[in-house]
Amino acid sequence: MAAMVILSAVIGGVVGLLFYLYKLLLLRPKLLRSKLQKQGIDGPAPSFLLGNIPEMKRIQLQLTQKDQSKVGLDHDWPSTVFPFVEQWKNQYDIEMVKEMSTCTSLSLGKPSYMSKERGPILGNGIISSSGLFWAHQRKIIGPEFYIDKVKGMVNLMVDSTKSLLGSWESRIESGGGTVEIRVDQDLRSLAADIISRACFGSNYSKGQEIFLKLGSLQKIMSKGMVGVPGLRYLPSKNNREIWKLEKEINLMILRTVKQRVEASYEKDFLQRILEGARSDVHDYEFYNGLSTEISQDKFIVDNCKSIYFAGHETSAITTSWVLLLLAAHPEWQARVRAELLEVCRDGFPDADLLPNLKTMTMVIQETLRLYPPVGLLPREALQDIKFKDIVIPKGMGIRIPIAMLQQDPDLWGSDAHQFNPERFAHRISAACKIPQAYMPFGIGPRICAGQHFAMTELKVMLSLILSKFCVSVSPKYNHSPVYRLVVVPEHGVNLYTRLQKKSEQLRSNYKGKKPVKETTMEINIIFLSAVLGGVVLFLHLYNVLVTKPKRVRSRLEKQGIRGPSPSFLLGNISEIKKIQHEEEEVSSSIAAQQKVGMISHNWPPTAFAYLEKYKNDYVPGGVTGPIFMYSAGSIQIICITEMDLVKEVNQCTSLSLGKPSYLSKDRGPLLGQGILASSGPLWAHQRKVIAPQLYLERVKGMVKLMVDSTLSLVKAWESRIESEGGGIAEISVDTDMKSLAADVISRACFGSSYSKGQEIFSKFGSLLEVMSKEPVGIPGLRYLPTKNNREIWRLEKEINLMILQVVKDRSESSCEKDLLQMILEGAKSCGDYNGVPLNISCDKFIVDNCKNIYFAGHETSAITAAWSFLLLALYPEWQDRVRAEVLKVCKGNPPNSEMLRSMKIVTMVIQETLRLYPPAGFVFREALDDIKLKDIVIPKGMGIQVPIPILQQNPDLWGPDAHQFNPERFANGVIGACKIPQAYMPFGAGPRACAGQHFAMAELKVILSLLVSKFSFSVSPKYRHSPVVRDYVPTVFDNFSANVMVDGQTVNLGQEDYNRLRPLSYRGADVFLLAFSLISRPSYENISKKGQELKKQIGALAYVECSSKTQQNVKAVFDAAIKAVLQPPKLKKQKKKLRICFVL
Repeated sequence: MAAMVILSAVIGGVVGLLFYLYKLLLLRPKLLRSKLQKQGIDGPAPSFLLGNIPEMKRIQLQLTQKDQSKVGLDHDWPSTVFPFVEQWKNQYDIEMVKEMSTCTSLSLGKPSYMSKERGPILGNGIISSSGLFWAHQRKIIGPEFYIDKVKGMVNLMVDSTKSLLGSWESRIESGGGTVEIRVDQDLRSLAADIISRACFGSNYSKGQEIFLKLGSLQKIMSKGMVGVPGLRYLPSKNNREIWKLEKEINLMILRTVKQRVEASYEKDFLQRILEGARSDVHDYEFYNGLSTEISQDKFIVDNCKSIYFAGHETSAITTSWVLLLLAAHPEWQARVRAELLEVCRDGFPDADLLPNLKTMTMVIQETLRLYPPVGLLPREALQDIKFKDIVIPKGMGIRIPIAMLQQDPDLWGSDAHQFNPERFAHRISAACKIPQAYMPFGIGPRICAGQHFAMTELKVMLSLILSKFCVSVSPKYNHSPVYRLVVVPEHGVNLYTRLQKKSEQLRSNYKGKKPVKETTMEINIIFLSAVLGGVVLFLHLYNVLVTKPKRVRSRLEKQGIRGPSPSFLLGNISEIKKIQHEEEEVSSSIAAQQKVGMISHNWPPTAFAYLEKYKNDYVPGGVTGPIFMYSAGSIQIICITEMDLVKEVNQCTSLSLGKPSYLSKDRGPLLGQGILASSGPLWAHQRKVIAPQLYLERVKGMVKLMVDSTLSLVKAWESRIESEGGGIAEISVDTDMKSLAADVISRACFGSSYSKGQEIFSKFGSLLEVMSKEPVGIPGLRYLPTKNNREIWRLEKEINLMILQVVKDRSESSCEKDLLQMILEGAKSCGDYNGVPLNISCDKFIVDNCKNIYFAGHETSAITAAWSFLLLALYPEWQDRVRAEVLKVCKGNPPNSEMLRSMKIVTMVIQETLRLYPPAGFVFREALDDIKLKDIVIPKGMGIQVPIPILQQNPDLWGPDAHQFNPERFANGVIGACKIPQAYMPFGAGPRACAGQHFAMAELKVILSLLVSKFSFSVSPKYRHSPVVRDYVPTVFDNFSANVMVDGQTVNLGQEDYNRLRPLSYRGADVFLLAFSLISRPSYENISKKGQELKKQIGALAYVECSSKTQQNVKAVFDAAIKAVLQPPKLKKQKKKLRICFVL
C-alpha cells in the first residue's frame, strides 16, 4: 500500500512537472502570440525551447562576417548590433512609444527575467523591480538625486577627477609629451570613485574589489542566454562562476555597509537605503495590505548593486564615447575647450558654472543619441494593458530599440548617422520631429532617477579633462560597439593624450596714421556712408527676396512638403495668372453654352485652378497628405486641406499664430492695423474692445434696426415694380444688398443712417476695386508712385478723414454706449496691453477699426444675401418652402428675435448658401514664431492658407451631392451634414471664429424673411454665373467661449461679463490644482484634510475635489468659480499678510 502511495505521488509529481513545463514552454507563449496575431502583429516562428535565439545568432554571425572589412568610425552600429530587429521590423509606431512614455500604470513594469536571469547583478533593486515594491524604492532613492542634492556633490566629483588628472600628467611627462591611454578603463575607476564618495561616503579604494568583481560578473552574464527556463539553475561552469562572484560581491557590499553604519557620517544616500530596508515590510503590510518576503540584507544589497552598476558603468562608458567623438572631430573639441576657458577662466567648475556650458551639453546630448548607455528599453505587461489600439496581454515583454529610434533619419533628418551636436542648439524639441524618440535615460515614470547626477558628473569630468589635455584617436583603436547590458566599446577606447598648452589671446596692434585734411575726411565719410547704406539696403533686399524665402522653403522641403519653384521677385504670381487665364477661357466657353437653371456650383476648381494643379503636381501619393507650398512674391505660403492640420490651425490659441503681416502692409489702406489684420497684444486689445458688442444678447436688440432698414428697401422695390409695369422688374440684387447692409451696419453699430456714410461706402468700393488689381508680396511695390498707388493713397486719405468726421459727429451726440463708443474708449487705453506697448496712435486705432467694421459688416453680409436670393431663384421649390415658413412664423408681422430662432428652413438655406459660396476664400494665418502643427514644424514667417470653398465642396466630406444645392443636409445641424464638422467654416472655426457671426446670421434672416415674404424671384436671362475671389482677408475674430448652466441659468464664459468671466474660458486661468500620488496611500488619504486646511489658511472661497478622468465634480469646480465671481462674498480684511507659497 505504502509503495503504491509513493508510486502515485511520484507519477503525480512527474505529470504535474510535465504539465507545468508544457504550459511554460508551449501553451503560454502560444497563447500570448495568438492574442497579438489576432490584432495583426506577427513575427518569426519560434523554435521549441530556444525560441528565435538560434536565428538571431545566425543573423548576427552573417552580418559580422560581412562587416569585417569596415574601417573608420561608423556610427550606424545599431543595424550591426541588432540586425535581427532591423530584419524583422516593418516600421516603427512612434505613437505607441509616446503612449508608453506617458503611462503611469503599475501594470507596466520591468521584465521578470531582470530579477531572475539578471538577479546576480541587479537583484530586486530599483532597476529591475516593478509594482508597489518599485514605488517604495523610488520613493527612497529618487529624492537623493534631485538637482539640489546633486549640486552639493560637485566638489566631490572635482576632487575625484583631479586625482585622475594627476595620474595622466605623470604618465605624459614620463612618456615624452604624448601617450596612448585606454581611457575607458581609467574612467570606470574614476566613475566608481565618484559614486562611492558622493553616495556611499567611502572612497574608491575601499570598493575596488567590488567594482572589479562587478565588471567580471557583467562580462560573464552578457554571454548567457535570457529566456530559457531553468538554465540559470544548471551547475554549468558559467553559472558556478556567476554564483561565486555574486556571493563574494554580496558579502563585500554588506561589509562596506557595516563599516559605513558604524562610522559617524551624516545622513546620506546609504542611510536612506538602510532606513528603507527597516521600514519595508512594515510599510507594505500597513499601507498596501501586502507582504514581501525580501530580507533587509537583500534589500540593501540589491539596491547598492543597482546604484553601483548604474552609477559608474553608464557614466564611464558615456564619457569614453564623448572623448572618442571629440578626438575624431577636433573642431568640436576646440569649441568645447574655448567655451571652458570662457566660462571657467582656468578655474575648476562649480554648480553655478556648469549650466553655462551650452556647447558641452550639446556634445553630451549628441553622444547619448548616437551611443545611448542602454540599447533596448525593456518593459513587461504585468496585467493586460492597452496602448493605442493594441491590447498587450499579461506576461508579454515589450522592447523599444532606443539606439535605432535615436538614429532614424525619418525622425532626425538625413544626417541621423552623423555626429552633429548643432542639432541640439535649440534643445531636443527642435532636434527631433518627435521629441519622445530621444530617450537615453529611459521614458515615463521609470525614467532614470539619477539623470541629473549623470549629466553633472559628465560635465565635471569632461571639463577638467579637456581643459588639461588634447585627445586624438589612436591608430590601434578598433570601432566595435557591443551590447553587454550596456553599449560598450568591445576593444576599449585607445586615445593619444597630450597636455594642452595655455591659451594665448591674439592681440592686434594698429599703428597710427597721419591726419588728413578735414574736407577730405568729410567727403570720405559721406562716400563711405552712402556705400554702407547701399550695401545694407542690398543685403536687406537679398535677405527678403532670396535668403529668407529659400530658408523657409528648405525647412519645409526637409519635412517632405513640396511646391513649384518660384521665380525671382514675383514668386509664382506669373504662373498663377497664366493657369487662371487658361482655366477662365475654358470655363467662359462652357458658361456661354449653359442655360439658366443649369448653373454649376462647382466653381472652386475654376477660381482656384492653380491650387488644384499644384496639389496634383506636388503632393506625393498620400505621403504628406494634401499639403503643398507656393510663393506670392516674397510671401511663402503653405496650403492645407488635410483635415487634422486644418483642425489644429483653427483651434490653435497661441499668439505665435497670427494674421499675415502683408495684411497690415500691402492691404494697409483697406484694413490698417484693425482687428482683421493685427496680431499679438494689439489684436488681443482690439478683440477685448469690439467682441462684446457683437454677442447674441446685444444682437437681439439690433433686430428692429435691421427690420427698419430692410423695410425701406421693400418700399423701394415695390415702387420700382409699379413704375416698370407688368408686376415685374429686373433688379441687380447684389448692388441693393450692399446698400442695405451698409445702412444696417451704420445704424446698428454707429448710430448714423446710411446717407451719412454713403460717400464712405462708395469710396470703399472704389478702393477695394483698385486694390484687387494690385499684386501682393512684392516688396516695396506699394511705395512706388504708380497711377494705381496714387489712386489708393488718395482714396485712403479721403476715407480716413470722412471716418474721423463721422466719429466726431457721433461722439458729440448723446447716443447710448455702443460699438463706436467702445472703440473710442479702447483708443484712449491703447498705450499698452498687459504691460506690452501697442505702438499705435488713438486716431489710427479708431480709423483702422472703423474701416474693419465697415468692411466686414456690410461687404460679406451683402454678398451672402445676394447668393441666397440667386439660389432661391434657381430652386423655386426651396423659395416656396422658405416663404411658407416665414408666413407661418411671422403671420404677416415683421420678424423679431424670437421669430428668427424659429425659422429652421431659412437657417438651412443660409447655411447651405454659406457652404457653396462662403464670403471668404481662405483662412489666412502666419507663423509669427516657429510653431508645430501635427508633425510639421511651420517655420517663422511662413504663411498658412486653408481654402474654405474647396473643403466645403469636398465629396469625401459632404457626400456625392457636395456640388449641389441641398439645404436638407443641415436638417440635423452641421454635425449631421458633414463627416468632419470642422470642414464647415464660413465664419472660421475654433477660438478665432467670427465674433460677428450672430450679427450676420440675424441680419441675413431678417433680409430673407422680409423680401421673400413680399416678392418672388427668378433668374434673369442676362445673368452670367462667374464667382471670383477678390484678394482680401475674411472677417475673422477671436471668440473663445463656452456655455455652462449654473443654478438653472446659462452663463457664457468668455462673453457676458467680459472682464470677470472671460479668464475662466482660457487655459491660462488662475486655477490651483492640488495633485496626489497614486502610489502613496498617505498622499491621497490626507488630501481632503490638507486641502480644507489650506483653504482656510489662504482665504480661498471654495475647495472642490474632482476627477478629470471620470469627470466627477468637474462641473462643481466651474460652478463654484462662477458663483464666486458673479456673487462674491464679503471678505473680512486680513490683518496679517498671507504667504504666497504653501508647501503641503
